[in-house]
Amino acid sequence: MNKKVALISTFCDTVEKIEILNQNIKTLKSNNLDVIVISPLHLPEETVMLCDYFFYIKDNYVLKWPLNVQIYHAWFELRNEKFLVFTASGNDYGWAGLNHIKKLTEIALSFDYEYFYNLIYDLEIDENVINILQNPKDCCCCSFQRYGELLKWASLHLVVMNRSNAKTFSDLISLESYIEFLNSCDFKVGKDAEAFMHSITLHSGMKFETLEFPVTDKIYINQDFFNYSKINGLKFFVGKNALDLQSEIQFCVFENKKNTKVKVIANGEEKIIDKNFKIFSIGINFLDLQSILVEYENETMDLFPIIKSVKHSLIRLVSSISEI
Repeated sequence: MNKKVALISTFCDTVEKIEILNQNIKTLKSNNLDVIVISPLHLPEETVMLCDYFFYIKDNYVLKWPLNVQIYHAWFELRNEKFLVFTASGNDYGWAGLNHIKKLTEIALSFDYEYFYNLIYDLEIDENVINILQNPKDCCCCSFQRYGELLKWASLHLVVMNRSNAKTFSDLISLESYIEFLNSCDFKVGKDAEAFMHSITLHSGMKFETLEFPVTDKIYINQDFFNYSKINGLKFFVGKNALDLQSEIQFCVFENKKNTKVKVIANGEEKIIDKNFKIFSIGINFLDLQSILVEYENETMDLFPIIKSVKHSLIRLVSSISEI
């Protein structure tokens, strides 16, 4: 058995992701690491056979409203020196990643490994990473960048520890400690798994070494949280305040390539949206909303299922971005 083991967290639901995972496993093994993979999805036999150990878990713990969500903002500067702000929410996948780390570390500690490399399946394994694979650290993590921009001071993409630190680290990770962190942390530092990881590096007393180089990933899916439209040439956002479901649903067009009127039909009542970047009230709250259609040119879209699935969203006018 090798002294070093790579612990890979995965969610590979496409051929591209599986191919990247396979290549990274081969690279890790060529650098004298055993490989343990955890997955909430069944993976091809080819992938499983590349691993030293493969663990399928039936649960993928994604946090949703109201327990926790990720908040996203988009804003547009208007002519009256105001800013139109969209606030959208998405599921928090951070605990799923942290739970993978905890499970993988607990599994690996049952063997006689000396060094533990927690990483995500699509890590870009460059010369800097290869150097760490060949020269393990007792307790370190990497910052994270994408397209040359530093995004996170601590990342789950690469964390390296010796045996004693891996045990301590695993014990610090729990759903309770993560939720407590989310409820107490300053929003400006982030409310996600990476911010939680950064907090551990600063306050756990584990003497983390932050490596000089940032790491990056091979796959980035740019999800549009703000465009609810499925009609070509039309983009709009909808406000649904989950903290006050008695408040009226709001509607705002921010792209209209045909520059024609948009018709919104809510509970059979028709409204015409004739301006971009203007907040329109539907006149109905979500609890009373039974149907809502959007008509544009010769296309009709049923918006009700989308609004029903939205957990929390806001449309606001502010005088400064600092008010967000």
